[in-house]
Amino acid sequence: MTPLIARIPKNPGDWVVFAAILAVVLAGFALTALWNRARRRKILAAAENLGLARVDKGDAEAEYRHRPIKGQHSFDLKLCAVGLIDGHAARLAEFTYSTGRGRGRRTWSNLQVSLECPPQWPTLALDAARGFFRRPITELFKEPQPPVEDEAFNKRWEVMCGTAPSRPGS
Repeated sequence: MTPLIARIPKNPGDWVVFAAILAVVLAGFALTALWNRARRRKILAAAENLGLARVDKGDAEAEYRHRPIKGQHSFDLKLCAVGLIDGHAARLAEFTYSTGRGRGRRTWSNLQVSLECPPQWPTLALDAARGFFRRPITELFKEPQPPVEDEAFNKRWEVMCGTAPSRPGS
């Protein structure tokens, strides 16, 4: 307990420095909250211009698609809007989740926009790329076909389409 007591400001100059640091930290939190609120307001305005209607968090329509990965927790839906665009169901959702605990905790924000596709289109999924040892045995010695011409995209992502083999945990 003595190390904590030793750090309490003792003279008026130290209290001024302590108050200034505290004010800067609180101002940072407030500005971040205001910036996020304004950003979400702009996103909802753009969604309304497209014909989507805002959905309250407690409504049954308020949802997003995300398969949690180990270590992700504290999911929170921030905004949701649904409607029809050119006769197809559309959904816009923003949610956050956290990874880590304590000082290592980090909050991630995702904005998700989805549009219903025609039924004749094949199923499409985008997932993290698998390394050599995580591929099915039938694909171990085949060179994977690059889905797009961007090498950085191909290193990070794997596109599965149509009758693609199911992934573990899918």
